[in-house]
Amino acid sequence: MNYVIVNLKKNFLTQIVILFFLTSVCYSSELIRINFNSGHDSENKSEGDLIFYGTDGFKVIFSDDNSDGEYGGDANGVHITNKDTGNIKLGLTDDFVLGALNTNYSADENFHSSGIVADFNCGVELVKFLDTDDDTTVKTLYAFDKEGNLIGNTQAASQITFQIDTSMTEGKLIYKIEFDTSAGTDGGSHHQTYFTIDDFVVEGDLSNATQSLIDINFNSGFDTNGVSQGNLIFRGNFDLEVSCTDDDSDGSFGGNAEGVHITNKNHGNIKAGTSDLVLGAFNDPFDSTMNYHSSGIVCKFNYGVSLIKFMDTDDDTTTKTLYAFDKNDNVIGQTNAGTQKVFQIDTTMTNGQLIHKFEFDTSPGTDGGASQQTYFTIDDLHIEGQHYTTECNDTDQDGVPDQWDNCPSTNNNSWVNNMGCPAEGLYTEEQLNQIISHILTWGDLNGDKKIGLSEAIHALKVSSGVTEPEIKYNSQ
Repeated sequence: MNYVIVNLKKNFLTQIVILFFLTSVCYSSELIRINFNSGHDSENKSEGDLIFYGTDGFKVIFSDDNSDGEYGGDANGVHITNKDTGNIKLGLTDDFVLGALNTNYSADENFHSSGIVADFNCGVELVKFLDTDDDTTVKTLYAFDKEGNLIGNTQAASQITFQIDTSMTEGKLIYKIEFDTSAGTDGGSHHQTYFTIDDFVVEGDLSNATQSLIDINFNSGFDTNGVSQGNLIFRGNFDLEVSCTDDDSDGSFGGNAEGVHITNKNHGNIKAGTSDLVLGAFNDPFDSTMNYHSSGIVCKFNYGVSLIKFMDTDDDTTTKTLYAFDKNDNVIGQTNAGTQKVFQIDTTMTNGQLIHKFEFDTSPGTDGGASQQTYFTIDDLHIEGQHYTTECNDTDQDGVPDQWDNCPSTNNNSWVNNMGCPAEGLYTEEQLNQIISHILTWGDLNGDKKIGLSEAIHALKVSSGVTEPEIKYNSQ
């Protein structure tokens, strides 16, 4: 791998910064950029609720605003198009836009008169796109928080570029945007206004944003590997892996479980007999006909998470506790013993420590529910956490991370500029060795046997002919 050294004679300090930055841990700032020109979304759909995936597991879902006004409302999501009213790129064969898939306002045209909504699977810092309508009506870009509350908006205007960021939301992250004349269903289709967009860009820092990592309702009947009983594994966003099993208890009330299973049957399950499945311990039957789900449930994660929440779906009223463990299996926090239906634990209850495992039981370890005639089944398991990008991918190994590399297929060991493209006017390896030699020769001006930054810069200026060498300090 050759690191970036460009215009060393003129921009040494700049290149030192770039070199340092590229060899440090880096985070993506641009999460997604969509020009819609593929004609379909990440799921190969061209209309409806369209889904696009970006970097680091980022996901955006486009739909309409559910407006039903007299000017072409009742949209069925959005579509990717080069046709119809409200589209300045009408008829272009290689430049598509996104607009609402309205019920026809007339016999042959889609008027794109419903607002456009985009939901994100985590909070972002900036959203920007082009308004490609062919009218001059004013519109507004609205931003919403995780709970769907309006947290900011642009001024109503007819400009081409719309942008909203956290400087306009009092620092709050943006989980949804709506491009419309008013927020909610009372939008463009009531106002004879048209909406199409292009060049959709989202920026954010996933390195310290808490996101939903996984939601499991168990209704598929099996885990990620197609297994329904034993040690079950579920995979979520950002490479999260959840491995669920029992607590290895062997008490007199139906212990000796062999992992967990997904079920709508047996004792300790308020949803028994329904089509709504739950997770419980796969116990040996306490009698000849029933699984009593009397062993505690344990789930481990492949990295630390910040919040765990689920429904307790047992059919008894015994008290239970949710325990949290660190990566060394030490208990770091727990809920109060209770009979509530929703159990939750997060890092505010663990002195800020991330959670690597939880156990739902009457006591941690093997001395749990199977010894105390208590039953355990859970549903709607929800986990949140932080995702850290710890390295930058560099496919062609030219020293420039893929997200900044404008030439992603340069030959290995070739010299490149800071955009990852073949560069001209660089020093050869021999010249660089000469520069290093000059630094060592001319760098130690004060004789302290150390070369400081200012001395190194001076030595580089000498080696480049920018300045004359100074008389070196002579200790003799």
